[in-house]
Amino acid sequence: MEEKKFYTITEVAKRVGVHADTLRRWVRTGRIPEPSRDRNDWRVFTEGEIQQIINFATFTKPSSGSMEHGVMNGSQ
Repeated sequence: MEEKKFYTITEVAKRVGVHADTLRRWVRTGRIPEPSRDRNDWRVFTEGEIQQIINFATFTKPSSGSMEHGVMNGSQ
């Protein structure tokens, strides 16, 4: 049986290429779904959630000086 790996917000932020505060803001404003929390009440992300966040971050990166504002939902 394979153990499920979880990643901290700092690890995810580094992989996505944004600041951890940016991820927290995206969660707080509903742009990305609230992840699970560990026994210390810290946010923990699965590999699948990280891929969704990478997709979202790619979609919202500024292009030509303007930023698109999208919302990622868990149904993707």
